[in-house]
Order: sequence, then structure tokens, then C-alpha cells
Amino acid sequence: MQVSLLFLSATAASFLGCMTASTPAAPAVSSTTLHHEPFRSLEGRFSVEFPPGMTPEIGAEKLDPGCTIHRAEAKKGAVYFTVDYIDLKRATPIDDERDLDGTRDGIMRLFNGVIEEETRISIEGFPGRQLRARGDSPFGPIAYLSRNYIVGTRLYAVIVTYPLRTQEPQDRVDSFLRSFRLLPEGHAGLLP
Repeated sequence: MQVSLLFLSATAASFLGCMTASTPAAPAVSSTTLHHEPFRSLEGRFSVEFPPGMTPEIGAEKLDPGCTIHRAEAKKGAVYFTVDYIDLKRATPIDDERDLDGTRDGIMRLFNGVIEEETRISIEGFPGRQLRARGDSPFGPIAYLSRNYIVGTRLYAVIVTYPLRTQEPQDRVDSFLRSFRLLPEGHAGLLP
């Protein structure tokens, strides 16, 4: 599922025309680190609470020259709890609603997804979308739940995916998605 999640995020980034990362890219490797809830990413300027007993792997992957997706991800079997972020710098002005639509549409196209529910949300006044969808992956049908936010020039995607053949506890999924926070020292440098 790791590969399919990277492609989901890469498709969204490519649809948004990600051309240049505004922060230095981390090496394109993942390493397991011993974090305890809540997890704080100073570079990413966010915190999130991974489920108990799940330790995130931290990594970054260059999608193309100048575009890097940063990831904190914890997995157990085929169940993934992920926070991705991408710094957007494009030739066209950033349009929050268009970019959120593009993120949704790119992800749905990639895994032949069907949106079950879409809700407008926000975080500290920045726009977002909550999605609940089902789709196909190399591992069979999956449930895809996410909260995507545009914070200045950064796209955050807080994602949970799991095979439909399993029953992931809804309270655990909701708790993770709701736990995402911007750090207080956070978003000033992301504003255009």
C-alpha cells in the first residue's frame, strides 16, 4: 500500500502543478524513529496523534525536480495513518477551492474512487475538505478518509486508508483525523 499512497499524493501534487518546494528536501529515504503521541513535526509545522502503539516513519520523496512530498506515516498490516505535506509554488496563482477540488479529483481518478461524503472544513481559518471514499488499490478495495488543507502555499493531507475487508475502528480513524493541529510557530512563513 506504501506505493499506492505515494502515487495518490503524487497525483494530487502533479495536478496542482507543484514545481518548487519552498523548504529544503529531506533525503528520499524513510527511517523509523521512536516518537510518542502527540507527534510533532517542526519542519512540517504540525502535530498529530498517531494511534497508541503505532510509531510513524518519517520520510520525503522527490516527485520531480523542485517538488518534494514529506510524510509521517504509521502502519499496521494494510492500515495506514499518514500526514503528507507539499509546498506549492506555481506559475498560476494559488486558488484554495480549485486546488482542493484538484486534489480530490486527482486522487479519485488514480484509484477509481467513488466519493461517499465530502465536507468543507477549516483549520485556524484556512480552508479544507474532508473526504470519505472507496476505491481500488493493488491490494483490493480500500476505504480512503482524509482531511486536506491549504495553508498559504502548503497542502496538508491527513489520510487513513484500510482494506474494506477489514473493520478499522471508526473512533480510532476519527480521533487521528481530528488530532491534526498547526503548530503555533507555524504558518506565517507559508503565506504568499
